[in-house]
Amino acid sequence: MKKSLLNVRGAVFFALVTFLLPGYGTSLLAAMTAGVFGGFTNHISKQIMKDKVDFAVSENCTSWHYKQLKQQRIPPDVEKFFFRPTVQDHEQNPCPAEYGEGINGARAAFAQSQSSLSLSLTFYQFALVGDRNDDREYDTAELRDVLESMGVSFLEHEQAFQYLAKLNGRFDAVRQTIEFSVLTDGLQALYAKGYRLTPADQDAINQVTGQQSS
Repeated sequence: MKKSLLNVRGAVFFALVTFLLPGYGTSLLAAMTAGVFGGFTNHISKQIMKDKVDFAVSENCTSWHYKQLKQQRIPPDVEKFFFRPTVQDHEQNPCPAEYGEGINGARAAFAQSQSSLSLSLTFYQFALVGDRNDDREYDTAELRDVLESMGVSFLEHEQAFQYLAKLNGRFDAVRQTIEFSVLTDGLQALYAKGYRLTPADQDAINQVTGQQSS
C-alpha cells in the first residue's frame, strides 16, 4: 500500500514538474532514454560479429569435409592417390577436431550459425527501424513502441539502464530459442504504426554486414 502511494506521489510530482517547467520535463525525459539506442545496437552488433565468425568457420569446414569425401570417392584404379590426412593436416585444419561428426556435424553447425546470424541481423534491423527519425536515440514514444512490440512492458520513469537491460535481455532470450516469429511480429507491429526501414537504416546494416552502400 505504501509503495503504491509513493508511486502515485512520484507520478503526480513528475506531471507537475513537466507542466510547470516544460524545458526541465523534456530534458528529464531525454535523460531517461539517452544511450538506450546505442547500447542496444552495440549489443546486437557485437553478437553479429561473433555470428559472422561462426558462420565463416562452419561454412569453410563444410566445404573442407565435402572435399575429403570427393577424394575418397576416387575410382579404385587410382586408389594409390587417395588423400589420407596426416597429424600435421589435422593440426593445420581445425575442422576434424571442431566437428567430430564429420560432414554431418559441420552441416548442422553451418545451419545453426546461418540461423543465428540471420536472426541477429533481423534484430539489428528492428532496432534501427525503431529509431523513427534516425537521430540515433530513442525518444519516449519510440522506446515505448520498441519495447511493447516485443512484448516487454514500458514502465514510465525507469532509468535508461533499466530499459536497456530489458531490450538486451529480450534479444538474448529470443536468440537463445531462435524465435523468429517473436521478431517478425515485432517488426510488423512497428510497421503498422508507420515505422519504416530508411536509407540511413540500410546504410547501417550494410556497414555491419560489410557490404558497400549503393
